[in-house]
Amino acid sequence: MKKTISQAVCVMGALCVLASTPVALATQGEYQRATLAAGNQASVADDVMKTVDEALVKAGKLLPYLKEYTFKTVTVDKEQPNTIFVQLKKDKDQEMPRVDIEFERNTGKLMSFRLAAEKTEGDKKPTWQESKEKATAFLKEWYGPKMDGYQLNRTFTKRGVVFSKSVNGLLYPNLSVGIELNAKGEIVSGRTVDVPDSRFFYEIPSFEKTSFPDPNEALPKEQMIKTVASHMTLSYWADQKLLTYEPMFSGYLDATTGKSLYVPQQQYNLPGEIVKVTPLANKPAAKTKEEVSAYVKQEHNPDIKAEEWKEESFPETGVKVFKWKEDTNDETVVSVMEETGEILSFYKEVTQIKKNSMTKEEARVRAIKEMEKYLPIDMKEMMEIGSTNHLNGEEKGKFQFEFVKVHQGIPVRDRSFYVYIVNGKVMTMHTASKTKFTEQLPDLKAGVTAEQAAQEFLKQFELEYFYPENNGNQALLVYKLATAYPWVKDQIDALTGQIVQKDKDQ
Repeated sequence: MKKTISQAVCVMGALCVLASTPVALATQGEYQRATLAAGNQASVADDVMKTVDEALVKAGKLLPYLKEYTFKTVTVDKEQPNTIFVQLKKDKDQEMPRVDIEFERNTGKLMSFRLAAEKTEGDKKPTWQESKEKATAFLKEWYGPKMDGYQLNRTFTKRGVVFSKSVNGLLYPNLSVGIELNAKGEIVSGRTVDVPDSRFFYEIPSFEKTSFPDPNEALPKEQMIKTVASHMTLSYWADQKLLTYEPMFSGYLDATTGKSLYVPQQQYNLPGEIVKVTPLANKPAAKTKEEVSAYVKQEHNPDIKAEEWKEESFPETGVKVFKWKEDTNDETVVSVMEETGEILSFYKEVTQIKKNSMTKEEARVRAIKEMEKYLPIDMKEMMEIGSTNHLNGEEKGKFQFEFVKVHQGIPVRDRSFYVYIVNGKVMTMHTASKTKFTEQLPDLKAGVTAEQAAQEFLKQFELEYFYPENNGNQALLVYKLATAYPWVKDQIDALTGQIVQKDKDQ
């Protein structure tokens, strides 16, 4: 049902009633729900609108810019009857900027908000210090002087200023709230974050029902050195001439047992088995649009006319990139070494995923054959890098593989060949140049032991609480790597035993 009413609010899953401010019908697909019986509509409408009006007055004191947004849409989702969704806009037909707000239906309590606006060139967010101070002051206004038991969590700065629940003086990041500021220093987002990392999508018990172990049950970090050392793996980075120890585990240690904790959402790439390869003598090459078009046709089937390609050179790297966009806006991209025509990468957007008919082993064989087309003729073996990512869509016909050069049994991480296969076809291929594969590498000898590296690594761990999936009402006491994002892993210099310094956004 779609109905336009002058100065009306439409509450999907509940009602449509008259209101005192301009509004729009909530016709977004995610809010399309069946309406209740006509006899129930008026009383529910009055109740919801009264709650919304009172809640917006209170929210306006926290967020002064709300007064600029006079056009509102109110939605009650049938699937979430205890939450009122309000969208505010400056004009009915203007999509952005807008403010999305959630209120608790029974109390009108502000649950979350987000100001969505187009970014302008040159926008710079406030400094970390300024953001921290403003976010803390705001949370005290929102949650009260004691901030409802939340404390600053420095490990989540890349997601705004984040505060986590504090229990027994320790952080419990499974219950967190994030505050973001815009370039003007305005608070533009406040949202609860129910998990310690954006890749964790599972329910946790309510705070009141959760049991937390006594912090005194934690073992000293020193008792965990052997466990961490067993996960330390040597890697070499040829461009940096750097030999490192890298911890190949989730970054979570059970603080009461000293054992590493299996956390499937935390991704890391393990050195795998050696793969014997027989590179082909004739390598694909292309310098011109015509040659690139012929390469794509021969190797990947799409028939692309040379005049449809766009090209761009990058003198600083010697790479030339060819792009072609189809009518569907899907792109095909090929990069080559401009001087030699050596193919470095191929990429084609995936438009449709069919039912998987290929096994992982069949895809692996296909990936190795693809790699043999590009590797230097004298390469005899590569090391497969295994991913712990269990969410990579293999059941849907998507497979990804990475192979790296091996030197003295140590994987050379930045001399790699990556391939992504969908529906049995190569959709992405990326390789280091032949000159990088064939360069002479130095003799690699670690100056410190894995135990010494583990001891330094453990200095980065902090004691806190963590709720793993399906663990009843019991949180765990854990030592967790402070930089717990799956794409940020500390490395230990294998010569000095010190943490490799990286630029971090604080």
